[in-house]
Amino acid sequence: MASFPEATKAWAQQMKERVGLAIHVHKNQGKIPKALEELLETKDKAKVIPSLPRELQEIVRNPELFTDKKLVAEVIYTELTHRYSFIEALERGIYAPWPHELSEVTCASQALVNFVVEQVCGLDPELWEFGGFQPKGRTHFGGHSLTLVDVGEKHPWVIDQSMELLGPVTWKGNTLTIVNKSKGDKAEEYTFVCADQYDEASYAERMAYQRSPEGSASMLLNGQRLGLPEIDAWKTKEPLRVPWFLRYDHDARSIITLMGFERPLMQKRGLDLCMRLNQDGRIEEETVRGYFYRELGWVEFLGKYPVVEIPAAEIPSLIPGIEEFSIEEQIAFEEKAMALATAEPLDRASQHLRDAIYASYERLQATRFGDAVKKFALVEALYQEKRNGQEYVYSPVVRKRGLEQMQHQDAYVKDLLRAMKDLQRGRKFKERVQKLQRAKGRQIMYRGRRVYILDPQRLEDPAVQEYLSIDGPLAKLEYMLAHKPRFIDDAIDRILFVQWELAQHAGTLESLEAYARNVFGNRLEQELMRGYARIFAEFLGHIAHAWELLSSLGDYKKDIVKKVQAYQGTHPQQKA
Repeated sequence: MASFPEATKAWAQQMKERVGLAIHVHKNQGKIPKALEELLETKDKAKVIPSLPRELQEIVRNPELFTDKKLVAEVIYTELTHRYSFIEALERGIYAPWPHELSEVTCASQALVNFVVEQVCGLDPELWEFGGFQPKGRTHFGGHSLTLVDVGEKHPWVIDQSMELLGPVTWKGNTLTIVNKSKGDKAEEYTFVCADQYDEASYAERMAYQRSPEGSASMLLNGQRLGLPEIDAWKTKEPLRVPWFLRYDHDARSIITLMGFERPLMQKRGLDLCMRLNQDGRIEEETVRGYFYRELGWVEFLGKYPVVEIPAAEIPSLIPGIEEFSIEEQIAFEEKAMALATAEPLDRASQHLRDAIYASYERLQATRFGDAVKKFALVEALYQEKRNGQEYVYSPVVRKRGLEQMQHQDAYVKDLLRAMKDLQRGRKFKERVQKLQRAKGRQIMYRGRRVYILDPQRLEDPAVQEYLSIDGPLAKLEYMLAHKPRFIDDAIDRILFVQWELAQHAGTLESLEAYARNVFGNRLEQELMRGYARIFAEFLGHIAHAWELLSSLGDYKKDIVKKVQAYQGTHPQQKA
C-alpha cells in the first residue's frame, strides 16, 4: 500500500515540535525570557528546537500541549501559511512537491502540508478535493483542496489558508457553510460540483501520478496562479497588483499565461499569451491578445471580447521605452497613436506602430468578435470627438454630480463615492498605505506576531498577504484609490458620456454606425481607426509592463511542452 515518503513524515514531526513551541509561547505571553525571544527571531527555524534548553525541549514535546485541539488548529492555520505560487514548481519541473520539498504552494500542496501536520498533532484530518468550488456570490470557480479536522466539537473545522477559511463547517448537499473565525466568525457559503476524500494511501498514489509528465500536465487544466505582481502601471502613479495565471487548454492544444487588470465602472482589461501546439506537439503559433471582460473566474475571462491581437514575436519591437513612461507620457503616447490614422509621412517606428494597429484590427474583423471590436472603436472615437483635445469632457463637479445620480441604481457607484469621500478625509487611506508599506520587507514579524514554524523564505510576502486580505468591492476601491490612479476619473468621464450622449444611439452596431456617420461624415473610417488606435495604445501599455512576466515561460517552455505532449486527455476528475 502506498504511503507518504519517510522524509515527509520526518518533516511533519519537526513541524509538530514547532507547533508545540508556538502553543507554549501563546500560553505564556509576556512571560517568555528575553534569550528565548532572541532565539525565536532567527531566520533558520530548524535550529530553534535543538537550541532550546533541555527542559524547554521537553515542554514543547509534551503531549498535553496538544489537548486543546481548537488552539492546535488555530496555530496550524496561522503558522503554516506558505507563499502561494507555482513558479517554484515550474523551476524544478516538479508540479506536485512533497511538503518537505517545497517553499511555495498551490491550494493542493498547502492542503497536503496541513494534512501531514494535522495527522501527527492528533486532529484526525480529512483531505478533500472539490470540483467547481465557488464562494457564494463570487465568480471564483474551479478545483480546490482543503482539510477538515476533529477539534472535539459537533462539527469539524476547516483549515484552509489559501482561501482564508478557519472554523466549524456544516455540509448539506453540495453546500458548505463555514463560521469563519479568520473573519470574525463571519458565516460564509461555498458550493461545489463534486468532492473526493483522500486518505494517505490514495493521496500517495495521486501524488505519484501528478509527478509523472502526464499527471503534471493534468494539473494545468484547471490553471495555476503564478503570482500577484505589481505591474498595473498604466494611468496610475503607483502600480497595482494583478493576478497572473498559467493553464493548459487541451481541447485547443494551447498553453496560456494570462493576467487581469481591474478598471472600475468600465470593462476590465485582460491579457494572455497563447502558445498553440500542432498535432506533433510543437509550438506553431504564439499570440498576445488583449480583452475587455466582465469578471475573472479563476483562470478565465468571463464575458470576454478580444480587442487587440499581436503576434508575440512583434512585441519586443513595439514596446521599447513604454514601460518608463510617466502618466503624462502615457497620455501623449495614446494621442500619438490616434494621430497615426491621418499622419503622413511617418518615420520607421511610427509606421511600424501603425501597421501593428491596422493588422490587429483586421485580424479581429475576421473573427466572430469583429462587430463588437468595431463598436468599441466607434464609441471611443465619438468620445474623443466630444473631448476635443481637452483633458475631460466633463468638469470634476459635473462628474461628481453624475456619479451621485447613478448611485441610486448602482451599488458599486455608491461604494466608489464612499471610497472617494474617505480619500478626501485622508485618515483611512493614510492608515491603509502605511499598513502596506510596513508589510514590505517584513520577515520575522508576520501579521504583527512572531513566526515560530516556517522559515521566512517559505512565508507569503506580507505585502501580498495584505492585498489578499482585501475583501469586497469597497475595500478594493480603497486599495486602488490609495495608489493614485487617473484611470478612475477617465472611466467616470467615459461612462457619463456613454449614458448621457450615446445610450439612445448605441443599441445596435447599425444604429451606432449611423450616428457616427452623421457626426463624422466622410471622416468616419479615419475616426474609427483613431478610436481603435487609442484602445490599442492602452493595451500596448499594459503589455509593456507585463511582457517580462508574460514571456517568462520561455525559461520553462520546453519542459511544459514535454509534459503536455504526454497528456492523453484522461484527466481523472474524480477518484477511480
